[in-house]
Amino acid sequence: MRKEPILAAELLPKSNELDLLTLFSTLWRGKWFILACLLLCMALGGYYAFALATLKYTSTTTIALENRNSQVVDFESVVSGLSADQASVNTEVEVLRARILVGKVVDQLQLVEDPEFNPRLRPTGIWPPTGMLREIGLLPPAADLTPKALRDKVVDELLQVVAVRNLRDSFVFRIAVTTEDAEKSARIADTLAELYINDQLVTKFQATEQATAWLTDRVSELQIELEVAETQVKDYNSSIDLIGPEALAALNRQLKDIRARLTNSERDLEAHRTRIAAMEAARDSGDVLAMGAAAGDETLIAAAARASVDQDARAAFDARFGQLFARAQVARDREAAQAAALRASVTDIEAKVEAQSADLVKLQQLEREAAASGLIYEYFLSRLKETSVQQGIQQADSRILSYAVVADVPSEPRKDVILLLAGMVGMAVGAGFVLLREMRHTGFRSAEDLSRITGLTVIGQIPRGPNTKRRKVLDYIVSKP
Repeated sequence: MRKEPILAAELLPKSNELDLLTLFSTLWRGKWFILACLLLCMALGGYYAFALATLKYTSTTTIALENRNSQVVDFESVVSGLSADQASVNTEVEVLRARILVGKVVDQLQLVEDPEFNPRLRPTGIWPPTGMLREIGLLPPAADLTPKALRDKVVDELLQVVAVRNLRDSFVFRIAVTTEDAEKSARIADTLAELYINDQLVTKFQATEQATAWLTDRVSELQIELEVAETQVKDYNSSIDLIGPEALAALNRQLKDIRARLTNSERDLEAHRTRIAAMEAARDSGDVLAMGAAAGDETLIAAAARASVDQDARAAFDARFGQLFARAQVARDREAAQAAALRASVTDIEAKVEAQSADLVKLQQLEREAAASGLIYEYFLSRLKETSVQQGIQQADSRILSYAVVADVPSEPRKDVILLLAGMVGMAVGAGFVLLREMRHTGFRSAEDLSRITGLTVIGQIPRGPNTKRRKVLDYIVSKP
């Protein structure tokens, strides 16, 4: 016979289906215990919400990102405005939560002296227990922090209470700050927004100031370079004989003309030399007809026939031939002298053209360098003027839509939520305990369970009565047989 206790789980039917009626009956039997757990947890939650929890207030400042840049003057800005894409919006959210910006809020509002953000200034209480243990000497005292480390801790504390979010499908940011003081929350939110906008202005102003300083130095350097280039052009122009490109073109035309004349002169000189050679050959041969033909004189050709038979005519012929030969030599010498003069002129003019061409190329190169330096100088000078003007018209990329309002009602703790959660926890704990107790139950709830487990027939059962004393139980049975 079985000696170990029979658990309630063994009394359940062997089926995968959950008997909701049995479950509800079990919970209903433990309703008073569940209600007690519910009330106890709600009492604890209410005690925490109304007595222990620190009241906190949330204030919100709204900022709008300006995606419409007002152009006061048609100048290109040194620092362009923010674009309206999602990456830029997300970047600005991170800028608002940057440690540098939050650190400026800490410095401006002197939050290092605020116990809410500086744990070293908080009074020692029961919680956390480390403070109490340090007070009684069971724990060593906390190490002293450097001013920078302490400021970093305050910045960390402030970052925990600052929330920045971008409203969906908009360029609007909301800065929410939650602290124990409503005015402090509003002051921190407004200060963070103002410092953020001021930081944009400072960033643009510093960039413009740096650009102005750099442009000023660069313009001074370019001015010196331009003066040096112009001086080089002037000095080189005065040191050469080049009058100008027109004079060089005239020299080229003159050279071409002299070359043409030289070609003609050399051709005439060659003709004279050929005639003289022919006349010398005819004279040496003694043939009067050949001499007349070589001389090319009609009179001498006509006298050649008489000169061959008459001595007097021959003497006149030879005298005439000698005159023509002498004239030919004079013409040759004159033509040779002219060709030599033309050749010397060509050489001289070619040298001048070559020298002046090189001078002109170098002069034009110096002039181009001076002109390029002048263009760069003018551009940087105009850019310097534009940048100098922009220093006084810088605008932030954001603006404050609404300043924080000092909250009248605390945002934390949310008492209704705490009570609701406490009630749900109480019901869950009570129901869990009731179900666990039911699973550990070793008795029988009905005759059917007893018969199913033991395999015996139940012949009778005593109903549960409202009385506990024996006499009253007997009277109850007699009155209700």
